[in-house]
Amino acid sequence: MPTIVMPSALTDNDLARRKDKITATDVPAIMGTSPWKTAGDVFLEKNTDVPPAKPTLAMMWGTLLEQPILTFAEAQLREHLEDPELKFTKVGTRRAHANGVMSCTFDARFGREDAIEAKTNAILHWHEAEGWGDEPFTDQVPDHYRDQVCAQFACTPEVKRVWVVVTIGRAIPTIYLLERDKLAPRICAVENRVCDFWDNHIIPDVPPEEPPTLELVKRVRQTIDPGKIVELPDDLLVQCKKVGKQLGELEKQKKSIDATIRTKLIGAELGRSPAGHSARINTVNKKQYTVAAGTYTTLNVKLINE
Repeated sequence: MPTIVMPSALTDNDLARRKDKITATDVPAIMGTSPWKTAGDVFLEKNTDVPPAKPTLAMMWGTLLEQPILTFAEAQLREHLEDPELKFTKVGTRRAHANGVMSCTFDARFGREDAIEAKTNAILHWHEAEGWGDEPFTDQVPDHYRDQVCAQFACTPEVKRVWVVVTIGRAIPTIYLLERDKLAPRICAVENRVCDFWDNHIIPDVPPEEPPTLELVKRVRQTIDPGKIVELPDDLLVQCKKVGKQLGELEKQKKSIDATIRTKLIGAELGRSPAGHSARINTVNKKQYTVAAGTYTTLNVKLINE
């Protein structure tokens, strides 16, 4: 059986280039349209030592699928554009903006005025399918992908069209078309917002109001000074403790409700309410996992009057 070679990950040089620029994939977070990242994440990634995240299975699968998706899109666009000589290339896919702040990387290009973006969603992520239109060759793509493309347009003045090809789950890929002329106001807004973010947060090392995600904060590499004490806002600690208590109370309520429902379902797998709501007992086979030894941290908040 042949060995499957994973496509190469980001090199040290790639990571360095990403750190000193706002990339097109950073832009949705800054614009507030990303479902995964925040502006606080972008700030931490640029101004602290954050190791790359371990690729998830969905990310690995998406990387492996990129080339087949591009091959499919190339064949489809040859037919759609009635150009049998159309051929994708990697030449000119990496570009930097003249403002010295932004950069982008396309998945492929063809001709001078067209570029390609390949997207995938795993079968378990149907909620991420929201925002994609039903009809091919329209501009109905999710807002966060539109902002990424706007950043790419900003970095490549000669590109007039970006063709976005996506496959979701087991579906055959669909191609969408975003055109520079129709997105001109948003492209301008992206350029202005990104430059303001760079000048007001990255250069002066001032965090934005929007906090980073907990997952990213945990990955920040840091050297702890045992004698160092930082000042924290009183209301932040009180709020942390209050919300934690509320979560605990809600968890108790949820367990009590679950127990009541399960009691009524004794001897049955399915129950229905007069309004048509339902509850079902599902049997799940639990796998055994071996967890490697490691060090982790926890946060313990204690209020002075406790």
